[in-house]
Amino acid sequence: TGELGYVNHSYNKHSLYQNIGNFFIGAAPMIFGSFMLAFLSSLFTPNGKDIFFPLVSLDNLLDYILIGFQKTFINLFNFANLKSWNFWLFLYLSFCIASHLAPSKADRKNMWSGFLHIVILLLLINIFSLLFKLNVTGAIFQISKYLGIFSAIFLYATIISAIHFLAANILLSIINKAKNR
Repeated sequence: TGELGYVNHSYNKHSLYQNIGNFFIGAAPMIFGSFMLAFLSSLFTPNGKDIFFPLVSLDNLLDYILIGFQKTFINLFNFANLKSWNFWLFLYLSFCIASHLAPSKADRKNMWSGFLHIVILLLLINIFSLLFKLNVTGAIFQISKYLGIFSAIFLYATIISAIHFLAANILLSIINKAKNR
C-alpha cells in the first residue's frame, strides 16, 4: 500500500486528552528517535555528555543557532571521536535511526489534529496567565532549553539523512552507469 507502518487505534474525538495523544502517537518516531540519538551519543562517543547537553546552558535563541549548533558539531566531529571505533558505530547507528525518524503518512495525518489541540491549549494557558497575572515565562524558558537539544539533534539527523541521501544517489548512479555499459 506504500505505507511504512502506522499505529491503528480508536479514540474519543471529543476528548482533549486523547486528541493531544494523537500528536504524540504520530510524533513518536521523531521523539523516540531523538532520545535514542542523544542516548547513543552519550554512550558511544568519548565526549558524549558534551555533544548535545551544553545547549541547556544557553540563554537565547540566537545563541542556540549561532553558538549551540556550532559547539555541537565541533564536539561531535573532534579528533578524539574520529579516531574512536565507538564513534563510527554511533555514526552508523545515527544513519539507521535518522533514516527512520519521520512518521508515516498515516501518522502525520492523525497527528495534525492533536497538534491543533496542543496549540489551542497553549493559547488558553497564555490567556489564563495574562488574565490572572501569572508569570509562566520562567517555566517556558526552562522547557525551551531542553527543546534546544531536540533542535540540535534534529539538525544532526537532517544532515546525516542528507549525507545518506547523497551517498546513496551517487552510489546508485555509478551502479546504473556500470549496468548500462
